[in-house]
Parts: sequence; structure tokens; C-alpha cells
Amino acid sequence: MSNNRYLLEIGVEEMPAAYLAQALKFSRKFWKSALKAKADVFLTSRRIAVSFPEPNEFSSDNLRNILSDFINQIPFPKRMKWDDSGIRFVRPIRWLLAIESADKEASVLPLAIGKARAGNRTFYMQGMGFLKAEKAIDGIDGYFDFLNGIGVELSFEERKNRILEQSNKLAELKGCKVNVHKPLLDELAFLAEAPRMFIGRFDEKFLSLPFEVLFTSMAKNQKLFTTSFSEKAETAPYFIGMVEAQDRADFDFTQVINNVESVLYARLSDALFFWQQDLAVGLSNKVDGLRSIVLHENIGSFYDKARVMADLAKAVAIRIGLTQEETNGLQKAAMLCKTDALTLMVYEFPELEGVMGYYYALKEGLGEEVALAIKEHYLPKGSDDDLPRSKLGAILSILDKVSHISGFFGAGIRPTGSEDPYGIRRAGLGIIRIMLKKEIPLLLDRLFQESIKLWGFEDKDIYPRIEEFFSDRIVSAILQRGIRRDIAGACVKRWGLDLFNGFKCAKALNKMAKGREFQDALKVLERTYKITKNAQSLYDVDESKFKEPVEVELWRKFGVVREEFRKAVESGDIPAAVNSYSSLLPVLHRYFEDVMVNVDKEDIRHNRLGVMQEINRLFTKSIAAFY
Repeated sequence: MSNNRYLLEIGVEEMPAAYLAQALKFSRKFWKSALKAKADVFLTSRRIAVSFPEPNEFSSDNLRNILSDFINQIPFPKRMKWDDSGIRFVRPIRWLLAIESADKEASVLPLAIGKARAGNRTFYMQGMGFLKAEKAIDGIDGYFDFLNGIGVELSFEERKNRILEQSNKLAELKGCKVNVHKPLLDELAFLAEAPRMFIGRFDEKFLSLPFEVLFTSMAKNQKLFTTSFSEKAETAPYFIGMVEAQDRADFDFTQVINNVESVLYARLSDALFFWQQDLAVGLSNKVDGLRSIVLHENIGSFYDKARVMADLAKAVAIRIGLTQEETNGLQKAAMLCKTDALTLMVYEFPELEGVMGYYYALKEGLGEEVALAIKEHYLPKGSDDDLPRSKLGAILSILDKVSHISGFFGAGIRPTGSEDPYGIRRAGLGIIRIMLKKEIPLLLDRLFQESIKLWGFEDKDIYPRIEEFFSDRIVSAILQRGIRRDIAGACVKRWGLDLFNGFKCAKALNKMAKGREFQDALKVLERTYKITKNAQSLYDVDESKFKEPVEVELWRKFGVVREEFRKAVESGDIPAAVNSYSSLLPVLHRYFEDVMVNVDKEDIRHNRLGVMQEINRLFTKSIAAFY
């Protein structure tokens, strides 16, 4: 077996940290698959390094092809072209280190990426420069030793550990703990190759600001960790930041800390001013200002939407039995939930929309329930986002999304292909997730119909288009919850947008799907469907036209089953309804043995088809439309 080892390093201008988590995951999988052997893959914002032993049946030609495939396939949302070589990558490739090492001898491999020819040199930061210093590498072990000597940690996981260890030690010195925000931790670990943490302080007067404001100013805008006093979980007036410390072991942080504190003071001063000004006005005084925000020129303003939501809230409250206090709170939240868009704070920090509405509502004395509904009505913002936790928050979120979808559908605007500029798809999926998780007894079909009318749209085709938009998405969501495909499809076909009753039936049927009663019920449905599927219309049943004793027997049995079935459905006892319905199978079997349905005499044929239709429709119009 060969002792040869290989090292590749692709040097790149600063790659966006947001792209690198996916790129690292892909890279590890790619090289393991391409080499059919273990490979150590490292990725920072400035370099991609791969080290591996020589695989079987390996050559430089193989490696050349693998490298080309890697450059072309690594998943970056955007690529750029920087010279006439034709290579496109997320950022310009500035050097390629490619060596083969056997024992202590190393040789350069005949590889290239565009105009970057392979060599034995790596680059690193010296002072404040950008990767200006270079170092000749005499072997693979020498490469790792050199980078380690100047503080560079190639492992993403180890960089994260280094950041956490240093941050925790700094926080402990001040008697506080670090608020670790995982996305920020990952971003910092990709931004720096040799992370060095420092701690600074801000004026305690800014602690009167909501935590989310401090977090946004520090973590999102300046890449700083916030801190808190662990024993009280109170925000502490300290922040922890990071610098790139390649070859800077004796670096003095004083100037960096002063600069960060200065910038942060200015940002937080602005935020405190916005906070105070917004509190002086209040949300209730901003309702009329919603007229100035246009939702869409063919739909109306945010004020119009707030009115639609408030009217829907009143109808919903009566339907699901909210208390008068809850009803008043829901209507109040509906009118106010968009008003924080007019505040100075949200203008400066748009990502705090809803969050600031919560704090301003509390300060205005509107109560926790109303405030929380205002905050939560934007949820979920994505497929993996949290759902509203409060009852009013969940209801208001649904009303927000129902009014949004019905408004845009009413204006003739629907998502096409992968495009969804108005968030219609996202709103639809949000409704489905909330309804299936919270099981709120809202009749979505009626809600959408009422919303269409409240917007003033008269086109009768709007609701069917909305129902079509939702159909496959509802089936998919129900399937994800372990429901059998035929049951999911049948329940959605019967209940449409009534997710509450549709999902309740689907769960009940799924639990009894392997039982004999369910199977017998399906046989009744199947036989009655097949004999009636080509019927031209629905036919009435006239008992005087029964010719065979089994016709009378079946109709009488059906009368008993129909009564039991309807009572069970009304009480929500789906298993009892199915069990009763399944009892029709024995007599139905005898019926088909003794009776010819499609006889020549039209009135007798229609009468017998009418019996079959009645039996089939009892189930399909009440529980699920399998056939």
C-alpha cells in the first residue's frame, strides 16, 4: 500500500459566511464519495483544504477531473467571473496549493483552476493585511504545523470551541454568562481562521431597551454576543466580540474595543430615542396612519386589511365561543397588529416588526393577551419557524393569512412556478401548520368566503381557485403526520378547506384503517360507487318500486344505519359511524346476488341506482370521499 499523501488548498477571496455551512457539508460528502476513501476537509472563508491518503487506482488525471467537478458542483447561491479563464466561483480563486508527499519529500502536482496554477505556497494574514504574506510548504505535516503556529485553526468545529471557551472565560471575569446565539456562533467560526475574543461594556441606561433591540444592534449588526447575569437572567451591560488574530499573538485590543463601544453607543442612543418617541405616541394613535401603507394597488391599504381582520375576528369569536373579553382583545389586536410598522424603531429595525408591537402594547396597558397576539400573528415566518403559542395569537395569525390570500386572489394575483413575491404560498402553509397543530375549530371555508366578501370581490371563481391552491398542500401536510395516503386524499376531497373537521376525520379513520369494520365500509363504498359512477343524475328512491324482498331488506337496514350514522357523526364519534356503516355489507352482498341494478326498464333501474347513490353519499358527504 502506498504511503503517499495528498494536500490541496484552494485560496479564495473572502467567501460569504452565510454560504459556508452548506458548502462544508457538501465538500465533506463530495470528497469522500469521489475518492472512495477517507478525506479530511476543511473550509474557512479564505481557503478550502483537503488532505487524503492515496486511494487505489489513483492518478493526477483522476484528481484533475475530481477537482474540476468539485469547483463546478459546490453549492453557492451566486457565482462570479473574474478573468477570461471561464471559471466561475463564489469569489475569485487566488492560489492553488497541490502537493504529493511521500515520507519527507513533497512534489507539486500538475493541476490548475483557471489561471491559478498549482504550487507549494500558502498565504496568510500578517498585521492588518489581507492574506499578503506567503509561506513555502515543504510537506503536508509542515503545512498543518505552520498554520497552527500562527494561530489558524482549520477545523470549523474546533474554531467554534475556541470561540466558546474564550467567550465563557471573559464573561466569567465580569460575573456574567454569554448568550450563545447558534447562527452567530457559526457565522463567527466561518469569518475568522484564528478567532480571538474580547469583551467590552456599554452604558447601563440602554438596559431599559427591550432585549430584542439590544440583540439586533449587537448580534445582527455588529456580530457581538450579548451577556446576562446568570442568577437573575438579566441582560448584563457587556458584549463579547471577535477579531482575526493570525500571526498577532501580542495584539492590543484596546483600540478595537474603543471603536466597537463607540459605534455601539451611537446605535443604542438612536434606538433609545426611537423607543422613547414611539412610547409617547402609542399604537392606538397610529391606526389611521395605516391608510398610508398600500398593501397592493388593486387590493387596498393596511387599514383596509385591519378592518377585514377585525370583522373576521368578530365572526370567528361567535362561532368558536370566545368570551367577551377574548373577543374584544382579538378585535383590538386585529386593528393594532400592523401599526408598529409605522414606528421609528421598526423603520430602523424592520426585523423587529411584531416584537415591538408586543412591547408597545404592554406599555399602552393593553394586556398580555393582546400584546402576545400582536407579536405572534406574523408566525410562522417559514417552514421551520415557531408557531404561535397563545390562542389569540394563533387565531389572529390565521385571520392575517386568510385576509392576505383572499385579497391577492381577489385581485387576480397568484403564485406561479417558484415565484412567490407576496408570500402567498408561505401564508397558506402557515395556515395549514397552525390548524393541524392547534386544532382550532375554525371553518376555513367560511372564513375565506367571508373574507372575499369583506374585501369587496364579487367574482364567484375566487373561492374555488383558493380551494384548488390549498388542496395538494393540505394532503401533503396530513401525509407528513402519518396519515395513510388514500385516507388523506378522501378527507380533503370531502372537507376541502375545513381543516379542523377534515383532519379530525383523517386521524380517526387512520386509527381504525387495519380493522375489519373499516375494510367492510370501504367495500360498501366501492361496490356502490362502481355501479353508479356512470349515472347521469341523482335519482329519487320510491319504495313502491321495489320488486325483490332483498331490496326492502336493504332499504330498511339502510334506514336504521342512516339514523345511527348521523347521530355518531354529529357527536364526533367517527369510529361508531364507520362501524354502523360497515354493517351494510352482508345485506348488500345478498342484494347484488339477487338483484340486477341496470335492468332495461328505466324507472326500476333509476330507482335501484338511487338506492346505491343514497348509500354511497351517506358516507362520502359526511366523512370522506373515497369513491
